[in-house]
Amino acid sequence: MRPFTAPFVVALLGWQAISPPIGVAGGFEALQYVRVTVSLSDTTLQPGQTEDLHVAFNPADDISIIAKPAVEISLAPTRLVTLTGGPRQDVDRSTGYISTHSPITQRFTVSKDAQWGAYTVKGSLVYFYCSNSKGWCRKQVEPIEFTITIAP
Repeated sequence: MRPFTAPFVVALLGWQAISPPIGVAGGFEALQYVRVTVSLSDTTLQPGQTEDLHVAFNPADDISIIAKPAVEISLAPTRLVTLTGGPRQDVDRSTGYISTHSPITQRFTVSKDAQWGAYTVKGSLVYFYCSNSKGWCRKQVEPIEFTITIAP
């Protein structure tokens, strides 16, 4: 397996989609099979505002993200943001796997008492991925992080 290099991180962080990626998750082995991108529609938020965290999976050929058990997203304890409900995921009805055509979304709310400034929010992502041809599955626990700016 090739070592994880800084230019690769820059390439991942520089990719643009509907919303710009604001964080990347992935251990060395997981990157061989699944790349995960974390993004928000807007990174500048107001106190009390609710926003969706988007988690996009880009699995290698022959790899699928299984829907049960469901993907879990958790944030490190903080007074800044609170998760609302569980992750919303689209499941491909023909396969039973998570659809990689749309991201998983997790709603969170910024504290009404949040002070202005930039903050890095850390957490973890838990999911299971499987090789369709080889018949093995693995649990993956990855750190995630994203940055938000609280504006007046």
